[in-house]
Amino acid sequence: MTEPEGIAAILPLIERFIGNQPDGLEGIRTQIKTELEYAERTVQRTREQLAAIEWVMANVDREAATNGAPPTAARLPGAPSLRKAIKLLLTERSDYWTRDEIISELERRGWAPGGKTPRNTVISRLSEMTRAGVIERGGKGQYRLATAPTEMGGQQSLR
Repeated sequence: MTEPEGIAAILPLIERFIGNQPDGLEGIRTQIKTELEYAERTVQRTREQLAAIEWVMANVDREAATNGAPPTAARLPGAPSLRKAIKLLLTERSDYWTRDEIISELERRGWAPGGKTPRNTVISRLSEMTRAGVIERGGKGQYRLATAPTEMGGQQSLR
């Protein structure tokens, strides 16, 4: 194996650092390999995130160009159904979510419906889920998972 470029400058430093401990060099090598593997995973994850952003941008631009409507967030591939997405959001906290909070969070996660009136679609689904007893309204435009009385008189979530 040929000596890496610049090794002459750092070799005395490495020798001084590890002293007469041959295992010290192996430990440094292992640590560097671990850091490199982590960096490679980070690069891969960043590439996947970039690809997802580019996919969303392409779909938003295409939707706006085809129907003349202002761009809306596109649903990411693999996103849960709207009903399941709403239920997942509402499980994250026990207090009420406003309709606007639900819509914003669905958009942020790439779970919002597409089409000309995604807001109306979400509102309609919230009404359906309320009528079905899956969620409950706490007031105008406020929702949480429905709860049912338990045998002990407390409340139990219907998840």
